[in-house]
Amino acid sequence: MADNSTQGGADTIRDKDRTGVKTQIQGLDLNIGGASEVLQTAAALADATANPTVPAWAVMGMLFNGTTWDRIRGDTTNGIDVDVTRLPGSPAQEHTTAASPGSARLSDGAAFYDATKTGQLPSALVSGRLDVNIGATTLSSLAVANVETIADNAGFTDGTSKVFPQGYIFDESAGTALTENDVGAARMDSKRAIVNVLEDATTRGRRATISATGGLLGDQGAPAAQANAWFVRPRKVATYRAVFRAAARPYSLSNVFGAAGRKQFATIHHASSATKTVRLRHVWVEAESSSAGAAYYYDLVRITAAPATGNPAITASKADSSASAAEATTLALPTTAGTEEAQAYCTVEQVIGVTAATPSVVNPPPGHAYFDLVDIQGSNADDESQLPTIRAGVLEGWAVTVDCSAAATWRGVVVIEFTEE
Repeated sequence: MADNSTQGGADTIRDKDRTGVKTQIQGLDLNIGGASEVLQTAAALADATANPTVPAWAVMGMLFNGTTWDRIRGDTTNGIDVDVTRLPGSPAQEHTTAASPGSARLSDGAAFYDATKTGQLPSALVSGRLDVNIGATTLSSLAVANVETIADNAGFTDGTSKVFPQGYIFDESAGTALTENDVGAARMDSKRAIVNVLEDATTRGRRATISATGGLLGDQGAPAAQANAWFVRPRKVATYRAVFRAAARPYSLSNVFGAAGRKQFATIHHASSATKTVRLRHVWVEAESSSAGAAYYYDLVRITAAPATGNPAITASKADSSASAAEATTLALPTTAGTEEAQAYCTVEQVIGVTAATPSVVNPPPGHAYFDLVDIQGSNADDESQLPTIRAGVLEGWAVTVDCSAAATWRGVVVIEFTEE
């Protein structure tokens, strides 16, 4: 075929000298050298270049890396790869879609960055969820409406700090036991009542105990703890009576007062090793006779040291035979008297004239008067009143004394009713 000749049809074969190279093209007019030449003149790429009219192969994208041109990377699942490590420190282009203007429509694992928010961080979609990572940033907090956290042992500001409603778990089956410093859900019952534990105000782990029948068990432990203990004391406690009289007839106790004087006729006490608390319920004194006219004072007084050598020693009788023997010691006319407190707890005065040596001829004879030094004229009717007490673990007790105003011989009987618990 001759140079610059025309073949059949409308197309013309032309020549064009491109840097000394002769080109012959058959069948397609590329308009080489013309105003609309399909093959453009080679030129260096630069930013802000206007979009050219390009043939189809131009969609095979290339990416400038700052020095050379590389093919854009990606895969069939997520599309184009994006380097999210560059986003926090530099501006990013705004991605706009019809569905969400100003944002990017991304596949799982792709990153998102909003160029309109200074310093906004990249995030990724994971299984349709948008995950935001602020762990490696300089942000000190993430503001969320109506949410506030308070550090441990920090102050609560009234009217400022937030409070939130709380829910509890209905849990009546034993689950996995917690260990120290674990976080766990609080319990409630089927009626939505919160399940609580009563604990000592200062000692961890010291808690109230519930009986098998659902009752709150009380603690009747050491005396020091009883004042603050919440418990129900049994109404029926071991009860004893000590009858202070001579071992042989005529049984009444007697003492010869050579002049005005004082004598302990009956004592009850226990040692510091005692474990029971003793309460005096009644202390009765009965005068049988006086050899001379005199005024007698019957005193109930606390003793703080042990008496010794009873004349005789008295064994208290039990109200219930199944009860254990009384722990307290009871002595009549002790040879060594117990040390008395200065003030008597109770006193009764009785003036007696000379009593006939023979029984009264009055018929019927008058009854002998008994004085109760604990319950004077029903003074102990109020059950809120405290009874004369001998404390557990303390050496102490009580004495019934007869104080005579003149030389005389007094004869009589003392009965003490007491409980131990």
